[in-house]
Amino acid sequence: MPSVTITDPDGVSQVFTAEDGEAVMQVAVRNKVEGLYAECGGSQTCGTCKVTVDPDWFDRLPPPGENEVSLIDGCPPNTRLSCQIRMSAATDGIVVRVADSQY
Repeated sequence: MPSVTITDPDGVSQVFTAEDGEAVMQVAVRNKVEGLYAECGGSQTCGTCKVTVDPDWFDRLPPPGENEVSLIDGCPPNTRLSCQIRMSAATDGIVVRVADSQY
């Protein structure tokens, strides 16, 4: 099972395991990570699951799609929607931080 390290806005980091194909957002919601709201449940309409991706991991991810780009416009360059990061062997060990502001 792949793992993800998620740091909440208070700086508390936790490592979680995930199923293959599961979104980082789902992992965070299931484990009640503070600061990540995921109001739309992963349909890319709210932008309330923003994370900053550790620089060592950012370039390993596929580029964001048009909907995601519109929701992260104006955010730091390594921001992604956690609903669009799928866990797999390729993302095993990824490190993300919940964005300070989801709105």
